Amino acid sequence: MRTKEVLNKTDIDRETLRFYERKGLLPQTRRTDSGYRVFSEKIIDRLQFIKTAKSAGFTLTEIRELVELKQKGATCKVGREI
Repeated sequence: MRTKEVLNKTDIDRETLRFYERKGLLPQTRRTDSGYRVFSEKIIDRLQFIKTAKSAGFTLTEIRELVELKQKGATCKVGREI
């Protein structure tokens, strides 16, 4: 999925997407030979999670910690403690 599709499906702007990439909230993206970023379908879920967590009052640092916990397979109890 290309950047424009991701932006349309998540209702975020291009700069926010780039910002989240720089902050380590999103996984590295594959690029085409011409340099276009290609995202997996999983990116939609990640961006929705980030939006929900931000609206719940979490900081980006806390959101990154939650994302890292999920990647490590931590239990929900650990996430709730944050």
